Amino acid sequence: MKNFFRVLSIFVFVFFCATAVFASGNKEEPAQNTPAQNAGNASTGSAGTGASAASTGSASASNKNTGKLYTVLPAGTDGSAGKTGKYVLFGEWPQTIKAEGVTVNKSKSRQQGAFTYYLGSDGAWYYEAEEHSYDYYEYGDAYLGIECSYSDGSARQIYDWDQPSTRFFKVEPIKWRVLTTNYQGKMLLLAEDILTAGIAYNENYRADEYPNDYESSTIRAYLNGIPYTSLYITPVSWEEDEISEEENDEYVGVGFLQTAFNADEQKSIAVTEVDNSLEQCYELGEEIPELLIENRELMEFDNDNTQDKVFLLSVKEIAQYTNTEALERIEPTDFALANGAFFFQSWWLRSPMWIGAWADYDGVIDYDDLQLDYVRKIVYGDLKTEYGGYGDSVDGYDYDDNCLVPAICIAK
Repeated sequence: MKNFFRVLSIFVFVFFCATAVFASGNKEEPAQNTPAQNAGNASTGSAGTGASAASTGSASASNKNTGKLYTVLPAGTDGSAGKTGKYVLFGEWPQTIKAEGVTVNKSKSRQQGAFTYYLGSDGAWYYEAEEHSYDYYEYGDAYLGIECSYSDGSARQIYDWDQPSTRFFKVEPIKWRVLTTNYQGKMLLLAEDILTAGIAYNENYRADEYPNDYESSTIRAYLNGIPYTSLYITPVSWEEDEISEEENDEYVGVGFLQTAFNADEQKSIAVTEVDNSLEQCYELGEEIPELLIENRELMEFDNDNTQDKVFLLSVKEIAQYTNTEALERIEPTDFALANGAFFFQSWWLRSPMWIGAWADYDGVIDYDDLQLDYVRKIVYGDLKTEYGGYGDSVDGYDYDDNCLVPAICIAK
C-alpha cells in the first residue's frame, strides 16, 4: 500500500510540473474590453473612458504595434485628391447625424475637451448639439434651391432662440489628406471635411482693432486652446470711446486641439512655425502689388510668425498643395450643417485680404483705405483668389459663414 501512495504522489507531482511548463509557454494576451464592457466604466468627466477604435477613431488602438497614433488608409482610398491621394485617420470629432434606431444613454458619458459625449446603443459615442441652421431660407441652401437636410434625409431645423432644437451626432475618426510629407520636415495634414461652422475669425469689437492679425485672433485661440485678449469699448462722449483690454481664457484647455485629440495624440502633433508674412497672402508666381511692398512696415502687413499645433492654411499654401477639383470635394459634415454651414460653403484661411488703396485728388495715397476690416477666404469651387476670395466681416455676427478646415503637422 505504501508503494502505491508513493507512486501516486510521484505521478501527481510530475503532472503539475508538466502543466506549469505548458502554461508558461502558452500565455495569452490580455483580453481587450468591448465597447459595452468599457461603457460600464464610463462616467461623467472621465475623459477617454470606454472609447473603442471603431467608434471613436482612436488610432492608437489599431496601431499599437506600429507605434503611430494615426491610421494610414489603404492605397486607392478615395478623397479630395481622388484615389491617388494619401489619407490618414487621426483624432475624433462629431460628424454624422445619429442613425434612426440608435438610442443614447446620457447616464454613460465622458468628457473630451469642450464636449461631453454620451454612449449610444451601437457602442459609439454621440454629442448633442443645438441646431443653428436659422438663416438658410434667407440666403443659404434653400435660397439656392438645395434641399436643407442632413445625410440621412432628415430636415435641418431653423434655430429657435427660445427653444432651440438639438440633435445627436456620432463621434467619428477625422479623415485628413496628406498635402505633403516635407512641410518643415513633417507631414502636413488638412481635414477632408468642413468640421464645424460659426467660428468667427475675431470676436466682436476686435474686428475694428485687429482685423487681420492672425497672431492675436480669437480663431487661433480656439484652434489651440490658448487665451486671447478681449476688447471692451466704453463710450466716453458722443465722439469718443474708451477701449480697454482683458485676457480671455474661455478656450484655454478646451479648444479644438483638446477636443479633437486625446493627451497622447496632442503630444504627437508638431509645433509648427506658422509664416504670417505678406508673401503668404499671394500664390506662387503671383505678383505682389508694389504699393503693399513699399508700405509693408508702415501698414504692418507682416504679422509676427506664430508657433502653433493647429493652424489655418494661407493663400500661398492652399494654392501650392491643392487645386480647384480638390477644393470642390471638401464639404460640410452633418455637424457643420447643424452649426450653420451651407453645402456651397467657404472656409477660413489665415491670410488677410487687402483691396487697392484710393488716391486723393492730389495723388496722395489714402492709407486708411489700404487695409480693410476683412479676412480672405477660399470659396467653394474656385481656387483663384481674385475670383474666389472675397471679403466678409470678421466679427461674430456672420454666424453661418465662418467655417473651419484645420491643418496640423505630424511626424512621418
